[in-house]
Amino acid sequence: MQSGTLIFKGVEKDTSLLGQNLTEMIKTTLNANIPHIYPRLDIGARNMSGKEAEQLLKAANLNALTNLFYTPPEGLDLITRQGNKFLPNANAPVVREIFDYLKAQFEYGNRITGKILENHFEQSPYGWERDLLRLILALLFRAGLLEVGHQGKKYKSYNEPASWPAFINNTVFRSATFAPRKTIDIPVLIEAAKHFEDITGHEVDVDEQTIATEFKKIAQSDLDLLRLVVLEIRMNNLPDLDWIKEFEDELQTILNSPSDDCVNTLAGQGATYKANRNQIAQLKSSLTRSNIDILTRGQTVLVNIWPVLNQHGLDNVLEEKADELKSLYESGTLYENIETVRLHSEALFEAYQHLYQQAHQQRNTRVESAMEQLKGFPEFPALEAVQQESLLLDFRRRLCRRFQLNWSGRCETCQATLQQLESDILSIQGLLDEAIKRIRQFTASTQKQTVTVVVNQYLRGEFQSAEALDQAIKQLTEAVLKHLLEGKSVYLQ
Repeated sequence: MQSGTLIFKGVEKDTSLLGQNLTEMIKTTLNANIPHIYPRLDIGARNMSGKEAEQLLKAANLNALTNLFYTPPEGLDLITRQGNKFLPNANAPVVREIFDYLKAQFEYGNRITGKILENHFEQSPYGWERDLLRLILALLFRAGLLEVGHQGKKYKSYNEPASWPAFINNTVFRSATFAPRKTIDIPVLIEAAKHFEDITGHEVDVDEQTIATEFKKIAQSDLDLLRLVVLEIRMNNLPDLDWIKEFEDELQTILNSPSDDCVNTLAGQGATYKANRNQIAQLKSSLTRSNIDILTRGQTVLVNIWPVLNQHGLDNVLEEKADELKSLYESGTLYENIETVRLHSEALFEAYQHLYQQAHQQRNTRVESAMEQLKGFPEFPALEAVQQESLLLDFRRRLCRRFQLNWSGRCETCQATLQQLESDILSIQGLLDEAIKRIRQFTASTQKQTVTVVVNQYLRGEFQSAEALDQAIKQLTEAVLKHLLEGKSVYLQ
């Protein structure tokens, strides 16, 4: 070759004129002829590590990449600056070249894979490497201009890590499919931007990716707030609201949507989103500690207090309040009607408190009376202190001198329900009779026998004349005298 002739496109050149040695001759030959073989090589020919596509997809910001991404001659002009933002530049020459081909093939109805793109752009007039193709396609994907398919699934957003192998892994790249995404019409973008400003009070660039990114930030913030509200509701066993679950699902959909779907949602449902967002904020502000206590007490009133009041057959006004209170807890308007819950709960509680306090006092009166009767029994003073205390114990347990009713319907001190109070009142006489029997058992060996005469065996029913009453009293008197004459003590029951 050093003493030969080079023929290219029919033109002969003496090789001795190309350089002083073989290396210089080859270099001169390539520099002179490669541009004729690959006239568009210089548009995309740069030194690459092969990691550039991965760096682009994973970068949080586009202002700290390698020089390859920025202005020529070192860079490919892939990133452009707009104000304080760095964005993918879909108008860079190498990007336009690849994207124009891809769109043309798509319009012809052809299926475009990485392998097809590689075969096309490695030939003349390009001579580009696969690493460059992966990078440019990743840039188009991040710009929202491209959708990619692999392993039976399509991806529209670079935020889905599952889409990255199509740009990072050579094997996956060759089998992956690429297609241009249908861009959103300008009127839709403008409508979405208007809704964003209406929701947040801030303007946003009329750009699909920017709108989607900013909207997702708002959606994530709203989802965090919603979950705090749900946690507060469930921790206090308050009713869930159906629309909260629906809004949570909507927020999750927005966060998982590609940018075009995200923007379309904002443009078409922005007013509804704003209304739901405001409802969540209002609900959160209403869930103060005092309001939660009101709502919790309302539930307690419905479960513990109203059924007891209802059994006592109180007036219709209370029944109406109870029905309305119940309907609030079953509807979706509970949290907007906390004051109504408070008023109705207090009205029902006040009525219950009146009944309870009467029963509580009546039980105390009956217990104290029974204890006095027991202590006044002739044999009681002669009993040992332990025996006396054991007889009085059942009565003391039912005696409560510190009345304080709580919202559960029980006295804080004795913890009795109204039903228990009423049961205790009915059982006092039985307890007294049982205690007297025990006194007799204690004193049976040292004292004369005591006989119980049940008064209502003689004085019961209806008396229609004085003679009938006198006859009944005479019979009772004779029965008592009979036992006394036998030397027995008589206890009238």
